[in-house]
Amino acid sequence: MSDTLIQYDFRLSEELFEYQVRLDPNSLAITEENETYPDWVLLQFHQCPHCPLKPEETQYCPLAKHISHAVDFFAEMPSFEQLQVAVSTKDRKFLMQTDAQDGMRSLLGLIMATAGCPHMNWFKPMARFHLPKANLAETIYRVTSMYLLAQHFVAKNGGEPDWELRKLPELYGNVDLVNTYILKRLRSFISKDCSLNALVILTVFSTQLNESVTEPLAELEYLFSDFLPSPHT
Repeated sequence: MSDTLIQYDFRLSEELFEYQVRLDPNSLAITEENETYPDWVLLQFHQCPHCPLKPEETQYCPLAKHISHAVDFFAEMPSFEQLQVAVSTKDRKFLMQTDAQDGMRSLLGLIMATAGCPHMNWFKPMARFHLPKANLAETIYRVTSMYLLAQHFVAKNGGEPDWELRKLPELYGNVDLVNTYILKRLRSFISKDCSLNALVILTVFSTQLNESVTEPLAELEYLFSDFLPSPHT
């Protein structure tokens, strides 16, 4: 089975920036590897305090390693200028008019979910059904739906499912910490960059999501009125 290919095209006036993400169709892990990496990619450089990886066993932070190519590739792209972003998958093509940093936010989210970071791996099912530039409400819907489907498979395989979403805020708390330390890495080498701004947006977005999933999701309940018991029964 061939790799799953997701391509981002950023068109700015007459200039076109193309970036491809290739995923193993079974593991959903990024298949590309570079030959060399900058110093900020080393695992022990601003390593996340909750990272389970050890520098003597793993030379590079898997997440930093895979976003480093995108950071270099888009280094000269202006952050705030409006441009057209086209995202192509095997099944469909998305077209968006947005600024570069928000388009990069979507791309970096995809890369970070599939880079092999132990605290990001649980996002892989969402990467398989990637929705570019998803807003907050869409992401809450997708995350909670994905998480509950995961609990179905946990129960099916003899595990203890978390139907009450109690562990979801903890998972997002780990993601927030990863985002914070990836930003520390980048800020040590980059002062102004489209990718850096995109990561700031992604960090704020993740924090908002973490706050949302700690609530009873009341803002989504009306969508499921046809499933709920009638108040007269």
